[in-house]
Amino acid sequence: MLSVSTESDATLGVLTQLRAQGLRCPDDVSLIGIDDAPWSAVTAPALTVYQQPAYEMGRRSARLLLQRLAGDESPHATHRLTGRLVSRDSVGPAPEH
Repeated sequence: MLSVSTESDATLGVLTQLRAQGLRCPDDVSLIGIDDAPWSAVTAPALTVYQQPAYEMGRRSARLLLQRLAGDESPHATHRLTGRLVSRDSVGPAPEH
């Protein structure tokens, strides 16, 4: 069974609406999705995505939750992880002015 995330649902919705409006990627509109769903590389055109480090996000979240459950009362902290842009065919050149 294929699980589709909320971000993937939104991207599919955008692709559906673009097609319904007769617009094409990347000729009329450039599109970048979030996360790298398995179907992203097989769409036509293949979808450019920002690939988040989902596994590491989950690992760190679980570790922090377990620390809190064990009584850790340290102050809130921000954790930044780096994703990566996976360039495919859904982004065209910027328009000339």
